[in-house]
Amino acid sequence: MTDAELRVATDTDAELRVATDTEFELRVATDTEFELRVATDTDVDAIRRLEGLSPSTRRLLRKDLARDDRRCLVASTRPGRVVGYAAALVALDEAHVLDLVVDPAARRRGVGRRLLEALLEAVAPQAPDGVTLEVRRSNAAALALYRQRGFVIEGQRPGYYPDGEDALLLWRRPRPDTED
Repeated sequence: MTDAELRVATDTDAELRVATDTEFELRVATDTEFELRVATDTDVDAIRRLEGLSPSTRRLLRKDLARDDRRCLVASTRPGRVVGYAAALVALDEAHVLDLVVDPAARRRGVGRRLLEALLEAVAPQAPDGVTLEVRRSNAAALALYRQRGFVIEGQRPGYYPDGEDALLLWRRPRPDTED
């Protein structure tokens, strides 16, 4: 199965099962107003229209979707309108969340949470050392979401964003095995 041939099954909880390094199956909850799936070339224009997407992502999106070291997902409404996008880079034994963007009209409905959970599941087998990301210091909603999913602040990048705002550097590292 290739990313473009994503099999979608229904279940009560969103679940992502990794089949190989570049192939995975996504189970979509039946009680939601949106579905999660692997992003494809046909989604490029819709993803580029999402508010908050970085200029570099807009410019490199088509290339990113084709790269083996990327995991790219979209959330779309049942009629097929893209309302969210998440992407990560997998390198060495870790992953870096590059983007997590949700259309303002679709916020506060669990889209971002579900995209993040699915993305974390997609990168987990290739990222045993953990997952990292940057987030604007002022983005309280995103910080809350990341903290709920086990990310902790481990540093900052001064002036990281084009407007000069600092980024907080977050990591979600594996929990050490506890054996008694």
